[in-house]
Amino acid sequence: MAQATAQRTSLAPVFALSPASPEFTAFLGKLSSNTPPEAEVKAYPDIVYLNYYSLGLSVSLEPREGFKPGRDLRWEQVRAEAGTGRLEVTGVDVYNHTAVKKSDEPARPSKTTPTYSPFPSFPLLVPHPSKPNSPLSLMPSSTGSELVSAFGEPTRKGGGASGTSLGVWTEWEGKVMVEWASSGLGAWDKGGESRWRVLSLFRPSATNGENERNGSASVLGGKEGVLMLP
Repeated sequence: MAQATAQRTSLAPVFALSPASPEFTAFLGKLSSNTPPEAEVKAYPDIVYLNYYSLGLSVSLEPREGFKPGRDLRWEQVRAEAGTGRLEVTGVDVYNHTAVKKSDEPARPSKTTPTYSPFPSFPLLVPHPSKPNSPLSLMPSSTGSELVSAFGEPTRKGGGASGTSLGVWTEWEGKVMVEWASSGLGAWDKGGESRWRVLSLFRPSATNGENERNGSASVLGGKEGVLMLP
């Protein structure tokens, strides 16, 4: 079962739960001081997002067994399809508002537009990409250099191009992706001191969301593609 305590929160077990299950609802209840919020459903043919704005949380589900979600998919239908295994949790996004300053606000809507409230439960345990027994305790103030020190150099990285609102993003082994509050000129030089904006956890075989973050930004390499450690 997903775990949430006053000391730490783990989202990894959410992947084993169905949004239709009582355990999933109970977990949301532990994150919320009130009645667990109902998700806003954003459905596409290949993925469904459950957006919990008041919790700073978004859950991604992929269709199975030939199911093709329509744009008008409702929460009741999500529960029904998830209950039969035709929708499966494959990703979780957590939003961090301490990283967004007025000068950093994107010029157009994006996944980091502050429509989400701050995630309410820290430290957040982020599973190590290759060492299951060595999770990282993530805080709202955690920086790029902290994650690189804990996880090593990312296996994929990109973003931060001048003239765009897309921040630097880093990914470790298709399991953990982080978008940082660093973009534009010198984004990679500043990346080590930047706070995280969005944390994404995936099933090992799932990399949904990367294309949305990557967009037209090329994957950077060499000196420009390295988070600078202080």
